[in-house]
Amino acid sequence: MDSSKFTLSENGTLTIHVGVRKIPKNAFKNREDITRVILSQSLLTIAKHAFCACINLKEVVTSPNLRVIEQGAFQNCFNLLTFEIPSTIHTIGISAFNCCYSLETPIVIPRKVRELPERVFFNCKCIPSFVLSPKLKKIGALTFFGCSNVSSFTIPPSVTEIDEYAFCHCTKITEIILPNDLLKIGKSAFSSCTNLRRITFPPKVDLVEKSCFMNCERLEEVIFAGPIWNIRSSAFTGCKMLQRIVLKEGLLNIGKYAFSWCTNLKQITFPETLLRIGEYAFSNCRNLENANFPEESVCIQHESAFYECKIPCVEKLFGELTPDEKKFCEDHCSISGEDFEAITPIILLRCGHFFERVSLLDWLKIKKVCPICRRKIGF
Repeated sequence: MDSSKFTLSENGTLTIHVGVRKIPKNAFKNREDITRVILSQSLLTIAKHAFCACINLKEVVTSPNLRVIEQGAFQNCFNLLTFEIPSTIHTIGISAFNCCYSLETPIVIPRKVRELPERVFFNCKCIPSFVLSPKLKKIGALTFFGCSNVSSFTIPPSVTEIDEYAFCHCTKITEIILPNDLLKIGKSAFSSCTNLRRITFPPKVDLVEKSCFMNCERLEEVIFAGPIWNIRSSAFTGCKMLQRIVLKEGLLNIGKYAFSWCTNLKQITFPETLLRIGEYAFSNCRNLENANFPEESVCIQHESAFYECKIPCVEKLFGELTPDEKKFCEDHCSISGEDFEAITPIILLRCGHFFERVSLLDWLKIKKVCPICRRKIGF
């Protein structure tokens, strides 16, 4: 930046002169001699990485007319203590305050900000609170990752998307209210929020992403306001305080490790719509004594789904055969008497008997046993 546009005093105070409208890209990057910055009232934009890694910068006196803080503008300013975001700001860039570990002032996101992009406040572990813009639409990936001093967040009703890892490692949060019009919660969005006690899924969010609540050790209550069709892998792994969960009709799949190590989970009721429970989905749920399947259930469970649980696992459907496996089965169905064709879906039971899929599912609606050896199927 042209030296005629700023003054740097002996004590490290950088003053941007009146008339300057933009601080250019990388203008003061890696400057260790700057301890304080005073921005002129004419300043509108702080460009990309303008003050990045100014490791001795402690204070910024902002411009009341500032409009834009671009990507990484104050990234890695490890000792920055205070920064008040002016109400005139409409754009905050990716990683703008990434790893400002010492930033300790409450942050108010101005009304004109519609999106918080990824890593904006990543690992800002001393910020005590945030007030989010009432017109905010999107919270980007890793936005509040590691903001471990914040005890609560109020998400504005306008927010429709929360991206992956957005609140990961926000270890002081006890409860977070999600807006009714929220459409998406990304993977690991709340993982390792170790003090989170309860969460209600809004009616328009129809799946639980991977590791969404992994290691939320004090999570006691999960409420689904609307139908969920998929609970993906490790979604609730390590939620040690979760004792009971009600899964609504419409759920099709529970992914691998979804509820593993939920050591206090005692009861779970599965809906008729459930088609599959993945490997180790409920492994090490050592207090799980009651897993209720509807009589009409034909859910296919991986053989390890309830590993190290107390429930009386009698039998499971093993799954449909691959084309190579079909070569070794009988040439006709014992239920219908019809010959198997090359494209006929066939199901193999753990007792080793094969059946045409449609015929077997019709049979299971009447009797929960293998039609040949009469071994019990299900729970």
